[in-house]
Amino acid sequence: MKKRNILAFAIIYYVLLFNYSAQIFSQSTLIGRLKDSKTGDPLIGATILIKGTAQGVVTDFDGEFLLKFQGDFPVTIECRYSGYATKEMQFTDAKKIDIQLDEESVLIDVVEISGQRISEKQKSSPLTVESMDLIAIKETPAANFYDGLGCLKRCGYYSNQSWIQGYQYAWF
Repeated sequence: MKKRNILAFAIIYYVLLFNYSAQIFSQSTLIGRLKDSKTGDPLIGATILIKGTAQGVVTDFDGEFLLKFQGDFPVTIECRYSGYATKEMQFTDAKKIDIQLDEESVLIDVVEISGQRISEKQKSSPLTVESMDLIAIKETPAANFYDGLGCLKRCGYYSNQSWIQGYQYAWF
């Protein structure tokens, strides 16, 4: 009697295990292609994400993708690509899909970049700046450029590398 109960229990266990394991470990697949809406060119390296998760893929050289995910349909995906508007789409079954993204422009104001070689802190402190331009290099009585550079106040060179003591020097 005990052997019959154990055998019946084992059979029921394996039937339930195999019937429900397919549902537990099931993966759904979505295959598609991402293109530009105006030109029809494939969008290489675009991101396809399942909305609300971190699951996703990147399109290949032909703009194609193969998205495998845990769970069942329907699923909502987000398609993103730099310079294009993000598009959300919902799919109810596995079929090959073509998605087209529209370009998105961002207009910005004028950007002005300015910079100085001397910081504000250096400007406020007593600072001596000496320079050696092309004419000064040609007119120096020194035998070469490095000897002429050594004639500048508190500047010298060591192993073909200039060194500075306490002052800022610039040469052009």
